[in-house]
Amino acid sequence: DVVGNDINRAVVFRLGPQWHRCYGRIHHIAIDGYGAGQLLARGAQLYSAATQGYSPPPCRAMSLEDVVASDRDYRRSPRFLADRDYWRDNLAGLDRVTRLTDRHAPPSAHPHVSRVRLDSTTMSQLGDVGGRTDARITEVIVAAVVVYLAQMTGDPDVTLSLPVAARTTAALRRSAGMVSNVVPLRVKGVPAHTVDDLVRQVRVGIIGALRHQLYRHEDLLRDLGAGVAGRSGYGPMI
Repeated sequence: DVVGNDINRAVVFRLGPQWHRCYGRIHHIAIDGYGAGQLLARGAQLYSAATQGYSPPPCRAMSLEDVVASDRDYRRSPRFLADRDYWRDNLAGLDRVTRLTDRHAPPSAHPHVSRVRLDSTTMSQLGDVGGRTDARITEVIVAAVVVYLAQMTGDPDVTLSLPVAARTTAALRRSAGMVSNVVPLRVKGVPAHTVDDLVRQVRVGIIGALRHQLYRHEDLLRDLGAGVAGRSGYGPMI
């Protein structure tokens, strides 16, 4: 059974009388990773209701038309102008972004993945830093990445790419659509800071980025000008 078009396609493969597999594909222009999770959760609701004989809960997601209208309203609002001004001030004087290499690896179906398990002593030390600075463990680890990049590149100013859901309302958090965004995290004068001060700066930077996360990546790149960010975005992605 096949349903869909060039943007969205779903297929149910019949492997046997009691065995089926469901395949779904949606173009990234129409949905992001967060939205895909919402779509899968809704599919599970409908499947469970159909197989167990009860009525599914009502769908509370916004339509794609409403998602687009929400973005259009934002772009006409004072918040859009305030977000633009925030990022212009935050990125003033930025003429390059952090890179570990000037080359790009060719696309691969099997990317290199490296994992490490932190021991209890290291986790305790990270927790102590978070306790002193009122920071979450995520913010402490991001600060550690900032220090690593500063040491590896010799650049005292570090920029990172921070993916965000860009869903600032309950309605959007229930919805699919291509809404997620990538915003920069800029940390200046890394070697001059103590560990605690650096973690605090990272925490403030993340809070600011989340408050202004609706301002689109594409608009930011246009504001920065060609050649500053380019293919690398704003630096390594967290």
